[in-house]
Amino acid sequence: MKVKVVLFLTVFMTAAVFLAGSLTTEVRYQVTITNLTRGQVITPPLVFSHISSLAIFVEGEHPRTALTMLAHTHDAFFGIKHVQITWEGEKTVYANAYDAGIEENNETAAYIPAPLFAGALRSYQNAEKFVHIHPGIHGMGDLMASMYDWRNPAAKIAVRRTD
Repeated sequence: MKVKVVLFLTVFMTAAVFLAGSLTTEVRYQVTITNLTRGQVITPPLVFSHISSLAIFVEGEHPRTALTMLAHTHDAFFGIKHVQITWEGEKTVYANAYDAGIEENNETAAYIPAPLFAGALRSYQNAEKFVHIHPGIHGMGDLMASMYDWRNPAAKIAVRRTD
């Protein structure tokens, strides 16, 4: 059975409207994030809007930043990209989990920073060094696949305008 955790956040978005000059308006959205993984805890998410030319992460490239991590992993995160949020109504999208490629996926508790394990060690030597779809947990270290593994998508994200 998959565990679902729902977080409610309010996001403030600012848009420039060009009518005889620059006019700024504030629009409020409610963002609901549902964790679709089994046994994974998500860290507090960072939610923001941005222009389409800004890329927070790019598959196949070196990692830049992780926005919301899956806690019982070395460096898994989930995110969405290239999603146009409308000014009206609601939009629901599904987010895949990615491997940041920063650390080796040895699944050993001493290397996993989650509160359950409190691992403080890091292993960068055999890291992939590029962002890619996360392969999940295979049970080769201290993590049991039956408890911590998942298949994408990792999260369901619903955005609804509230004002």
